[in-house]
Order: sequence, then C-alpha cells, then structure tokens
Amino acid sequence: MTDQTVKEFISSVRAAVYGVTHSLDTVDFALIDTSRGLQVIIDARYKNEVSKYRWYAVVSKGNHVYAVADISGKRISLQRFVMWLEQPERSLEEIKHISFMNKITFDCRAVNLTRKATRQTVMQNRRPKRNTSSKYKGVIKVERKNGNVVWKTQIKGKLGTMSLGTFDDEQVAAVHYDAGAYVLFHNTGFYNFPETTPNLEALDHVMLMIERRKRRIEQKARNLE
Repeated sequence: MTDQTVKEFISSVRAAVYGVTHSLDTVDFALIDTSRGLQVIIDARYKNEVSKYRWYAVVSKGNHVYAVADISGKRISLQRFVMWLEQPERSLEEIKHISFMNKITFDCRAVNLTRKATRQTVMQNRRPKRNTSSKYKGVIKVERKNGNVVWKTQIKGKLGTMSLGTFDDEQVAAVHYDAGAYVLFHNTGFYNFPETTPNLEALDHVMLMIERRKRRIEQKARNLE
C-alpha cells in the first residue's frame, strides 16, 4: 500500500467502527485506543483486562488491520485475547483462526467473533439473491424512457423497504447496499463484497438516507396523533 492508500484505508476502518457503535447501546461496549489514531470495539465487561496492554493497529498484506499487543513476550491479536477471556479454560496458544462475522476487524466484541470460519463457510451462509436484474444483492436494474440504464439500491430492515439511491454504475450501487447492510444489520448482514470494509463515502451517504427515513417516519407518526 502507498501512504495515501493506507490513509484512506485507515479512514474506512474508522468509519466502520463509527457505524457499528452508532447502532449499539453505550453500556454494552467500550472503545480502546490503538496506534494510528484508531479505536477498537470490545465488550464493556472486558475493558479493565484489555486496558492493561498497549494496543497497536497493524496493517496486514491482505489489506486488513488488526489490533495487537505484546503479552508475555508474544504478539497477540485482540480478537484472540477477547476469545480467551470468553473461554478462560483454554490457553491463548489453543485459540487461533478467529473470524469476524461482520468483516470489521476492529469490532472485537465476543458476539462478532467466531472460530475456524473460512471463506467457504461465509459463502455457504450468504442469503441467496432474489433479484435477477442485477448480479448484486439489493441492486435493481432500471431502464429509463430515453433508453439509459441506471441501478437502484434498495434495502429492507426495521425501517421498512427503503431506497439508498440510484447510480449509473452497478458496482457502485452494490457498494452502497453493503454500506446500508452494515449500518442496519452490522453483525448479521450479508454483503456483496464480504472481504471489503464499507466504503467511507457510501457510509456517509446511506447514514444520511437512513436519518431522513427516520425523520419521515417520526413525522408521519406525529401527523397521526
């Protein structure tokens, strides 16, 4: 990665962390400072144990960033440490191959961590795509009267079925679906690009759309009173 690419990548991780915490109860989680100006999410109950160590944000060759610390002379990732706190009957050496359910490597809450999850497992658990007008989930092909083709992003959640925008590029529309799924379903969502962290601009866009949707629902409720 170039320096500029690393900065952009770190910004996307920061945005992803914000997206998760935005939907959580503040009493359930804690944020731990790391290097590179990042914070990692953990369960509030583990804050005291985790805070005993200095955590570093390390960017891997696979375009992922992990929180690690030197514990008893060994470099230990935070996801392994949290899993060990969850399973104290096991040794740290026994706990390996930790995966992140929501693909956010700086979300180290126990509920987000699984053991021995592989790419094959992820693909098997992905929800089948129902819309056949696009190869991506949540994306619908729209042909306008002038013959131009655009791609509409749509998602269904607790706010009902809502549009996340219309885009000229099919893949861009799919990226915005993933951003919406991340904000609305963070640890249970299904993604078009499961190996990629949410796009920063897409996150900003969908969060604005979601806030607008919430305001419309609230206004409608007030009008019915």
